[in-house]
Amino acid sequence: MKKENDTLNKSGTIFSGKKAYYWIIGLSVLVYFRSLFFGFTYLDDNALILDSLFFLTDLSNFFRVFTMEVFTVSHSFAAYYRPMLTISYMFDAFLGGDNPFLYHLTNVIIHIVNSCLLYSFLKKIKLSHATSFIFAAVFSVFPVLSQAVSWLPGRNYTLLALFILASFTFLIDYFEGGKIKHYFLHLVFFVLALFSKESAIFLPVIMIVYLFIRFGKEKLSNFIFKLLTGWVPIYLLWFFLRSIALAQNPLTYNLGEMIAVICKDLPGILLYLGKIFLPFNII
Repeated sequence: MKKENDTLNKSGTIFSGKKAYYWIIGLSVLVYFRSLFFGFTYLDDNALILDSLFFLTDLSNFFRVFTMEVFTVSHSFAAYYRPMLTISYMFDAFLGGDNPFLYHLTNVIIHIVNSCLLYSFLKKIKLSHATSFIFAAVFSVFPVLSQAVSWLPGRNYTLLALFILASFTFLIDYFEGGKIKHYFLHLVFFVLALFSKESAIFLPVIMIVYLFIRFGKEKLSNFIFKLLTGWVPIYLLWFFLRSIALAQNPLTYNLGEMIAVICKDLPGILLYLGKIFLPFNII
């Protein structure tokens, strides 16, 4: 089987060289081209974009974004800290104003980059070129992802995926080659992931497990101190800025309430897992 995969990888097939990326890009464009001409749904995108244009089009507000809850500008509150989502809207708003085309174009571009990054990442973790291509191609057209790509606020999830894939890839590069530039690029993309969505706080745990399995305890122990010296200050900075952003929010969430919400929403996990295999009635 390995011999067959190597033959596929070396031959002039769609799995070789740049051709795989061209196919992934083509499939993504084919599926999501129509979404470029969608309008606003007025399901959060009006609050995040239309009602906030006066703020988004002023690039001097760039750094203020890091001390604000995502709905603050539109005078709504949901206790969501999403600086990178707002910053991405700022560039779209500065160039395109209230024209939805540019916002949808950005969503599609991010999805295309994610699909290509996934292909590269899967090869990085030692899957064959053919297998990596198949998974990335399926990812690029999978119906479950349509909401994240076609619904403008869904960009938050694609941004998170973008930064996580990049951060993880550069960390593996660092372990393989020991180049300091890969270490710093890993930290940069980890910062961006954390400021995209809180889910990224678990990323280092997943990374450590993977690094332990692949590289072993001895090599991991040689690198762990340097990793912690990068991760810990990032966590502290994120927590500090997030605390400032949510300090004036009338919605308060203590630990007990957060656990209660998680328990209440657990059945929803089964629903979403089901839609991965049977992607019907997604919207």
